[in-house]
Amino acid sequence: MITLTQKDIFKMIKILKENLSVFAGDGENRRVLIRPGLKIKNIKSGINYTIVDVQSDGDKDLFINCYRADEDKVGVYIRLDLKDLKKFERI
Repeated sequence: MITLTQKDIFKMIKILKENLSVFAGDGENRRVLIRPGLKIKNIKSGINYTIVDVQSDGDKDLFINCYRADEDKVGVYIRLDLKDLKKFERI
């Protein structure tokens, strides 16, 4: 039996958060809906964003961190929850 330290557990959680994806379906019908690198577009404004990562905040909430390049600024980051995601479509 292997005993994990607190440091080991935190490393594992960090790796899981970085690779966390949101899936739909089971087995052979399982599809990735959200993952880092995915491009999404705000339906109303038409602005494109790239998903940086998906994070969990406790047991229930998922947050999607996104980035877009901007000519006037270094870049713009936004954080979406699952309700905000309805305002976007996959490119």
